[in-house]
Amino acid sequence: MKIILNAFLKFILILFITFFIFFCAFIVFNYLPFLKISGEKAVFKDIFTSIISPSFYHALFNSFIISIFLYGIFVLNYEKQYLYLSFIIPVIFTSLCLFSVYYFLKPVPKTLLYYDVEDARIFFPEKSFFNYEERFPGEFRKTDFENKVLKQVYDKNDKSLLEKSYYFDYKTDRYIYRNNFFVNNKDRIMTILYKTGYFSDIKMYFDKVMKKSIKNAIIVHDSRIDFYETLYTDFIEDRIFISVPANNIASQNERYEFMKNETGEYIKLDSMTGRLFFGNAASISYNFIFYKNIFKKTFLWFSVSFLILSFCIIIFVGRFPFISMIFKFIFIVLFYAYFGFLFDFFSKNTTLLLPADLAMMKDWIFIGMIFIIGFILLLLRLVFFKKNSWQDL
Repeated sequence: MKIILNAFLKFILILFITFFIFFCAFIVFNYLPFLKISGEKAVFKDIFTSIISPSFYHALFNSFIISIFLYGIFVLNYEKQYLYLSFIIPVIFTSLCLFSVYYFLKPVPKTLLYYDVEDARIFFPEKSFFNYEERFPGEFRKTDFENKVLKQVYDKNDKSLLEKSYYFDYKTDRYIYRNNFFVNNKDRIMTILYKTGYFSDIKMYFDKVMKKSIKNAIIVHDSRIDFYETLYTDFIEDRIFISVPANNIASQNERYEFMKNETGEYIKLDSMTGRLFFGNAASISYNFIFYKNIFKKTFLWFSVSFLILSFCIIIFVGRFPFISMIFKFIFIVLFYAYFGFLFDFFSKNTTLLLPADLAMMKDWIFIGMIFIIGFILLLLRLVFFKKNSWQDL
């Protein structure tokens, strides 16, 4: 019993340290844009709701993943007795913790969003030009797609790609983008739209960014430069809209759309390494609160933690611990890179692949598959690797 308690206390220590590191990292990384306005008292409430709360959830889910992973490497691999009791206790403990979080705090995807604050100063740079990126068009009006897009494309391969990617919906009289889960053509389509002139390269310059307005703005188009004394911003959920009044060239008001996490200031403060790390670490958290059913969410984590620990204890090359570490490091990297992909696939696409009776159970099927894979790995460890490491076989 003392051995099991000792292993569990080690897990708690690892969990506490990883949570503290993740929480501080998320806080520091996402606080940077607030430095420009941190002197205002009213901003503290915005900082709490838009940074501290989501940082807690992102740190919680990621610390659970990494602590389970590290526990398997540095504790379970060296357990001689009560290996399987030491294995299951952290899985049950973390599952109960998350069940409590789901039950009492009731987090939803919006809870995990950063910058749920309506202040343009956080998102846009001052006194420097930045590129405006058009949003990917999920649909076109029939006349626009046929006359402004297809007729302007002279490359047969490009035209074929557009025709295959969009289908005509007779009910709405629009061309709708055909989502293909296995092939992502969005970047290539955007390149075609810029080549045809449907989209134009636009640069923006803001002299002074206020809370909900912009002073002395310059918008540079391919064929003209527009100057504006004041532009106003609108905040709608995770997007920012800048409304530009009509002028002699533009016959109607223009509206520029920005995603809050893709604005010029955010990218300016963000490094590629930071974006890869925090992007994957933040996105994986959404998978664990996607389901509305609290039991689905809890059992998803139970299965995932079971799989991670099973993988950690089946690969252990005693004489070459560095090789073991490489295998496990590759596993956790692949997990962060592709778990969201697999989750989206089973959540959104398997309905078309499964019989009608099973389609309603697709979430439980996905959770069950994760658990079964973990159980098979654990069974292999039990049956074939009875000793603690490969060099003893």
